[in-house]
Amino acid sequence: IGDYILARNMNIGLQSGQYDLLTHIIGAMSTLCEGELIQSDHASKLDTSREHYLDIIYKKTASLFSVCGSVGATSVGASREKVEAMRTFGNMLGMAFQIVDDILDYEPNNNTGKPAANDLRERKITLPLIEVLERVSEEEKAEIMRQLPLCAESDESIAYIQGKVEEYNGVEIARETVRAYLQRAMSALSVCEDSEYRNSLLALCEYVVERDR
Repeated sequence: IGDYILARNMNIGLQSGQYDLLTHIIGAMSTLCEGELIQSDHASKLDTSREHYLDIIYKKTASLFSVCGSVGATSVGASREKVEAMRTFGNMLGMAFQIVDDILDYEPNNNTGKPAANDLRERKITLPLIEVLERVSEEEKAEIMRQLPLCAESDESIAYIQGKVEEYNGVEIARETVRAYLQRAMSALSVCEDSEYRNSLLALCEYVVERDR
């Protein structure tokens, strides 16, 4: 979704001569790359905290959605209030979208096209697991962290961590966070008049929370 909108907005900026829009888009691309690098660094150190995680998903996903929203609004001459509302909408939608993406990694029957447990195989600590790490005993946490680097080669280690995420409801707790972000996204649209376009954005929020791919 984000890549398509980004490319469309870049084309609008080029055709209209609004090169300030391109500056914002290029900045978002830089932020996205920074997020990927930060995630790789924390994955190698196995030290991703909630704070690190939220920073990573803002930079690698939400910043892209955010600039797509604000640049889209700017390109059609929207008021400053509506531009900021669309920036907030994109930010909140992007955070929710990435968390759902991370949740689907724990779903064996997802349709993402990626192998199940791919994040675990790449040593990535995402929100479902963070929710568990914040709730388990120190002994259980130590065992989870011992098993995590083994996931690249061991299905048993993957099964162990997935079992802990299920036992402590990590996925459902993460979904509560998704719903909170989407509520904030929908609230941001309150400054927009009722229209088919606003309804489409609200429907997009519904899609994000229900998607399986």
